[in-house]
Amino acid sequence: MLRNSKISVGRGAATFLLILNCILPGIGTFIGAFCDRRKCVNGSAIIVAFLQILLVPILVGWIWAIRYSLQTKRRNYGYEAI
Repeated sequence: MLRNSKISVGRGAATFLLILNCILPGIGTFIGAFCDRRKCVNGSAIIVAFLQILLVPILVGWIWAIRYSLQTKRRNYGYEAI
């Protein structure tokens, strides 16, 4: 399930989602799920965003959201294969 949650967005969108996830963890992932270039709506990414939001009180969700956004940004800048 988590492998299918990877989103593909433009470089500017990846940067925006990273900043958004730093401020509001999980929200950037949720928005990215609807901006995915490969799928109309990425249902797995929506589930990941929901879990990130639920886990924010124990900081796990916040760290996860930031890591997820960094991986998305690296993938879209060509540093990591999709």
